[in-house]
Amino acid sequence: MKKILLFAFFCAIICVLQSCGPHVVTDMFTSGYAPQPVSSVRVINYGDSIPAGSLAIGKVKVVDGGLSVNCNYDKVVQKGIEATAKNGGKMLMIDEHLTPDLRSTCHRIWGTMLWYEDEMMDSLVPVTAKYQVERNQVRYSEKAEKRRRLQESQKSNVLKVSAGPSWLTTRFVVDNRTYNSRMGYSFFFDYEHIWKSGLGVGVSYFHNHTSFDDGVSFSLDYFGPSMVASYMLSERWRWMVQLGFGPGWYTEHYSNISDKTINFALLCQMDIEYKLSEKVGLGLGYNVISIRMEKPDGFELKENEFYGIRELMLRAGLRVYF
Repeated sequence: MKKILLFAFFCAIICVLQSCGPHVVTDMFTSGYAPQPVSSVRVINYGDSIPAGSLAIGKVKVVDGGLSVNCNYDKVVQKGIEATAKNGGKMLMIDEHLTPDLRSTCHRIWGTMLWYEDEMMDSLVPVTAKYQVERNQVRYSEKAEKRRRLQESQKSNVLKVSAGPSWLTTRFVVDNRTYNSRMGYSFFFDYEHIWKSGLGVGVSYFHNHTSFDDGVSFSLDYFGPSMVASYMLSERWRWMVQLGFGPGWYTEHYSNISDKTINFALLCQMDIEYKLSEKVGLGLGYNVISIRMEKPDGFELKENEFYGIRELMLRAGLRVYF
């Protein structure tokens, strides 16, 4: 019965996602024009020509409504065309277009709905920042274009070498003694491959060592793949987040005895980087790694506590871009 309910729940989620399309918002200057056939609406961009004397009758934007799917560029533009036709417009001028990025997986557009007399098509003028139509001055969004170029300017490959302190935040048992809240140190090596959208993949390795005053120590090694999201804040600054999942090797050291355990670990990383040049940069990051282990007999867990190792880590180091 539980499997049936779980299957039904996932089916419902899929249905909801499929029904969630891009969100269309209009801001009309006037409602005095009759609806037009969808097939008659023309789409233009900045630099194209429009009929002299065209009237701007409203604004339209097609954006991510949250959990949106089926929102590639053609689908989004079609939504804008339908809104233009419904409100009496004969031409949709794309003022701004944003491609998928860290904020949304959808294409998004902002546009102006234009109306004109059919005979005006005989006299065309190019769209420029100086050309003004009634109720609205047509301006191309240079900000959107600059943001797109900036995002695509980042290098495709990044090597990172970092080191820094770490803090144990969970309790664990060694030889019937409980340990927690201890500072250690960590070393990191990362490789990332970033696509133009800012999304990418990577692989990470790190080594952590923590020791206690009574001679007990442990080390934790991790190696695994990850998903990466990268965003250029400016020409010099880059922000990224990374989520990895892979094997973690936990080794206890006590009285010349070592005991090793291998379990899967979850690694979360967030970095801010400053580019010193086109090839070299410096970065500061924050990491969290969690590895669940088998609980010893008699060990009582607190509410919302799991038995294992969780480390919070700060790191700083060198970045190489190529």
